[in-house]
Amino acid sequence: EQLKQLTHGVELDDGPARFEEIVETSFEDEFSSTKQGLNHWYHVVLMEGRNREVRRLWEAVGLKVSRLMRVRYGSVVMGKGLRPGKSSELTEQEIRDLAQLAGIEYAKGMRSAKTVIDARRSAKRKFTGGRGATSRTSKTSNARRKTTHEKRR
Repeated sequence: EQLKQLTHGVELDDGPARFEEIVETSFEDEFSSTKQGLNHWYHVVLMEGRNREVRRLWEAVGLKVSRLMRVRYGSVVMGKGLRPGKSSELTEQEIRDLAQLAGIEYAKGMRSAKTVIDARRSAKRKFTGGRGATSRTSKTSNARRKTTHEKRR
């Protein structure tokens, strides 16, 4: 009954929310060969990410979340070896899939965010007339540097 309520919708302080899908799984299948104990493990799919929404949804039906792990973000599955605070480079296919989800046209040469940033910078240089041209951004940053320098004196 509680799982059904969570997939049909629960009223939270900031409006209605629900899980798209809930699948019960065992911890031993996913992470180790130890016994599951008293806890139950669930894979849930959420289409938005409001503040502490997963925890608040479970609390709304009278249950408490003792451990929460993100296993996927969009179409990118986070491997078991990816530790908190660490990162891994996306494959070309993962970038293509994310771009499609976001409704962005994928360029074949795009392999990382650096390529996108470089493309934007070169486009800006062409637009402003090259390196020698000034823009509002550079004037603002120069003014900030000057102010910071004056404060140091």
